[in-house]
Amino acid sequence: MRTRSALTSILLVAVSIGVAFLLTLALDWAAGVYLYSSHRSAGLIWGPYSVVRHTTHEFSYVARINNLGFRDRDFRRGKAPGRRAIVLGDSFTYGWGVNNDDPWPKVLERSLNNVEIANLGSPGGFPRSYADLAEKAIPLLRPDVVIVAVVQSDDLHQSAEKAPSHRVSRLLTDHYPNLMQLISGSDVKKLDVSAEDLAGIWKKQVQDFTAQMEPAERKKYEALAAPIRTAFLEGQLNPGLLYYSIRFPSFLLDTCDLEAPATRAEIDEMSAQLARISELAKRWGASALVVSIPYPPYASEHHLEAMKELGFAIRPDLLESTKPDEAIERAARRAGLPFLTVTREFRQEARRRDLYFRLDGHLNPLGHQVYASLLAPLLRLLAP
Repeated sequence: MRTRSALTSILLVAVSIGVAFLLTLALDWAAGVYLYSSHRSAGLIWGPYSVVRHTTHEFSYVARINNLGFRDRDFRRGKAPGRRAIVLGDSFTYGWGVNNDDPWPKVLERSLNNVEIANLGSPGGFPRSYADLAEKAIPLLRPDVVIVAVVQSDDLHQSAEKAPSHRVSRLLTDHYPNLMQLISGSDVKKLDVSAEDLAGIWKKQVQDFTAQMEPAERKKYEALAAPIRTAFLEGQLNPGLLYYSIRFPSFLLDTCDLEAPATRAEIDEMSAQLARISELAKRWGASALVVSIPYPPYASEHHLEAMKELGFAIRPDLLESTKPDEAIERAARRAGLPFLTVTREFRQEARRRDLYFRLDGHLNPLGHQVYASLLAPLLRLLAP
């Protein structure tokens, strides 16, 4: 009798815990309804329905943010009726310099026809931020496939930037994203940013950076051609390029030395972040894979010379090097993820046509089209 009574008690406790867990999930769902209906949702990346306008000497575009806070059309929350993929990446995925329908994930969506693709590209993103975003996006969007778009060398170099792990916070955010937002009090408002606003921000960043330059750094800066310095000072050229060329002028070469201790550490860190994404995808019933995006100086002689003008150290053999892709592949394989590259074919196209904005270095509309057209057949082969 005592044994039966003990088993009954254990069963009642287990049922009570299960019911309590389901109630907390229901409460999180209700919190999400409140956040989105009241327009208080912080959004995945930006405030929902924000608009950013951006104009430089090389391009003019408008970025429109959707109901869930990323650059795309409106998406429904939860599981989609058909197949859905999300793409995690940086400004090369977001579509810096091109309009909303032009980024390669949107071109790819039109090519695949039967797959809905959400463009979760975020300017300034890097592997750790991709994993952080995945923790919010995968439970919200419930994709079938997660594509991590890694930019050659740039993402590897930024992998050195580590942050402390907050496992409990990540676990709670994973299961209760809406409640965690209510508790944290984050409330990102809708933004409307003009081209003049952005130019002013870039001017200020360049002024601040040049003001704190060491003598050796100022000498490098003054060695740049006058039109390039003027473009930076007028807010017409991304200050990040200036920062990198002054502080890390040899990063294009350094990240090709795969056995250097620093590069190996960067590969390890990238692998750790890709593993986070892989585990999240599995937990929510999705598959994941990694694709490589060709960085301009590895793809086009024209852009290799442009990087030299911007103050970066280069070598002609970068145009043939397989090392940038090998680094990404090592990180992906260690994380247990498939790796896809179209670098060889993209280089062939880049020899014939201009696929990047010359000084800015991001893919132009044609570059996005070419990249998506080369990637589409590989993704069709992976489709079930």
